Amino acid sequence: MKSWLDKKPDDIEDFNEPATHVNQWRYRSISGRTYNCEFWYNNGTLSGDALLEQFTRVVMNCETIGSRVLGMVCDAGGNNARLMSLLRESGQSFPTEAWVDEDAVRTVNPYDKSRYIYLIHCATHDLKALRNALFVSWVPKGAREFLCEAGNRIGRAVLDECYARDAERRKRGTTPQTTLGEATIRLNRWSKMNVAHAKKCFEWKTLSEIANHLYTELGVKSHDGRLKVKDSTNGNKVGYMIDVAQDLKSLHHEQSESGRMSNETADAIGNAISSFEWLAHVHEIFHMRLMNMDYLVGKKTIGMQEEHVKRSLNYFHRLWLKQQERRENGDKNWQPQFLAADTWKNLRTTCRGFFGYCRSIIDYASKHNNIKLYAVSPAHANSSVIEAWFSLVRCSGQDSATSYGAFVKNCHLRNPNKALKGNGMYAGADAGKVCSGEEVDIRELLRDQKRRNEEKDARLSVYRENRKTASIGKSRAFSITIDSASEPEASESELDVLKILAEKFLPRGYMDELMNLEMFHQWLQLSMDNETDAWFKELLEVTQSAVGSATFDDACQAVMNKLLRMTAEIMRNRKSTTVSFEASVHKFYNSAEFDEICNAELPGTLSKSRPGCVFLGLMLSKLHQDWLTSALQLARRQRNPELFEKKQTSNLSTSDENNEVNSFVGWSIFSALKRYEDDNEEENESKRLLLSMIMLEEDADEEYMAKYYDTNLSMMNCGGLTLVSKYFFDWAKDAMKKSAIHLHRMI
Repeated sequence: MKSWLDKKPDDIEDFNEPATHVNQWRYRSISGRTYNCEFWYNNGTLSGDALLEQFTRVVMNCETIGSRVLGMVCDAGGNNARLMSLLRESGQSFPTEAWVDEDAVRTVNPYDKSRYIYLIHCATHDLKALRNALFVSWVPKGAREFLCEAGNRIGRAVLDECYARDAERRKRGTTPQTTLGEATIRLNRWSKMNVAHAKKCFEWKTLSEIANHLYTELGVKSHDGRLKVKDSTNGNKVGYMIDVAQDLKSLHHEQSESGRMSNETADAIGNAISSFEWLAHVHEIFHMRLMNMDYLVGKKTIGMQEEHVKRSLNYFHRLWLKQQERRENGDKNWQPQFLAADTWKNLRTTCRGFFGYCRSIIDYASKHNNIKLYAVSPAHANSSVIEAWFSLVRCSGQDSATSYGAFVKNCHLRNPNKALKGNGMYAGADAGKVCSGEEVDIRELLRDQKRRNEEKDARLSVYRENRKTASIGKSRAFSITIDSASEPEASESELDVLKILAEKFLPRGYMDELMNLEMFHQWLQLSMDNETDAWFKELLEVTQSAVGSATFDDACQAVMNKLLRMTAEIMRNRKSTTVSFEASVHKFYNSAEFDEICNAELPGTLSKSRPGCVFLGLMLSKLHQDWLTSALQLARRQRNPELFEKKQTSNLSTSDENNEVNSFVGWSIFSALKRYEDDNEEENESKRLLLSMIMLEEDADEEYMAKYYDTNLSMMNCGGLTLVSKYFFDWAKDAMKKSAIHLHRMI
């Protein structure tokens, strides 16, 4: 749902920004069946709050056609992280334990509140994040200075030395013992994103070479045979490298205490062993579990697999506890001694979320005899399937707003995994086994789509004819009154918008409004031959009569009253980073209050269907947003009609011109400021000039607010807008006009 704050004051409903990005959702089943779900275009500023509404719609669509949703995986980008925090049952704060409670990694399924959807950050992204963190530890100008519990340094030096030893082997003409390469150790923009290079740092060969070298340094010829061999995977021993690290620490302690090595040597070997231990635990989590496609998670093995991952998470948790202890003891350099807070949180989310997801699948299969489940692939812990799709899009040259939609329609059944062959950012093997839909005849799908569409149109045609004969009159959209007494904290301009909404009338009730929505037709068609079909049939039957329509309108009013109150609250707190309309709506539709409204107000047995009630809520939210933009436009025109008068020499109103100056020139000045370094006196002079050209919103006087700062733009400003100062405003406006003329000439 687009926030009402994103609208411009003039021609709101006709205004559309150019699409530069697309957000695609993709479904993957346990059997490997994949298909594309809905996608949304955006201008590159997709927020976590907007993703929240998309999430609900995608889940409802998948569940409606029988595709059960038990998990969601995405990378840990800022907007996705925000989405995760909004969805978590435990709230936006994250627990401190190593193995967090399930509520920290799951959300209620909006289709069926008895089921949960588990939240997983992509394991591929997590692995690269851990590698990146290690590579900036104890290096010049590095952001991290990792320490183990004993205070030894943890850094990339152990890998640099391993690579150097292999380089010497190559010079001597002997076979290298690892796959480490120049691009693995000396990261550039491409190799930094390449998952193959990240894997090489933690793979079995790399750890074996380092372990053998450390044993040699401690006077032991070989570590094989010193430790008991445990469960094996592809010849690798689960937990073995962690035990090797413990053995190395014991040997190092014995020799250090006995005085058989100098303090300098003891420190150097101690740092290397601590770094090796860090590598071993990352190896255990990813190479042996989350990214090992040959080791499936089944009912009989999941407990053992969880314990293995817990062991490594507990290791990192001990490092975190030690960091917090140093902080409490007054160590001012405590922060870089462990992973960044988000990296640590994402790692725990992935591990706990994935195994919670696996347990939910096993439990669901045990309750449904028609489902045959053998095991869950670790491929479900990463987003390689969706990345494979985007690789296919790019390889096909269809990565543009004008061609993407058609490509999705024509090629969504293809298996895109082959496209990962040339994509180093992800590995085709990590996507696991994928079953494409290429064996399905596209003509069969089109025939089914046509049949459903014709049946939908036939139902609505009969409904409209029957509804015409009923004496259905107009009704109020809301049943509450908005004034300064009910909203004492609202400003005059905000109150105008709310009043316009509260006084809205509907010519023939809510059903006529709902049938004008595209999503109503989409869900009616999706529901055919599925379990929600009965709800739509009853809805169309009940609202044909005047009595049934009036009862239905009362129920809709009760929901819309709540949405209107939410809107008023968001207006008052529009600059808050913790409050949003989308998050409030999501919480409301999952609340007991919403269930009570549906049970008390909806006619017939409509309230008995949880999916049907959510469908209704989402459609009402869409209506509310549409009405809100219209009310916003009307209120602006009533308060400042002169700002909306078009100039003879321009297609822009004064309000539009002022908004463009603050939006584009303000951003340009702010962007230019980032290019100057504080320690360069010559550059500081330019920086001071640029700073004089902008101002803070709190410094705007009444004249500025009246002449240059539109009320709507002030509501849009949540802290990221840079205002052009009064003294440079006319200059900035002239610059915008000349830029526009030059651009038109180029076009």
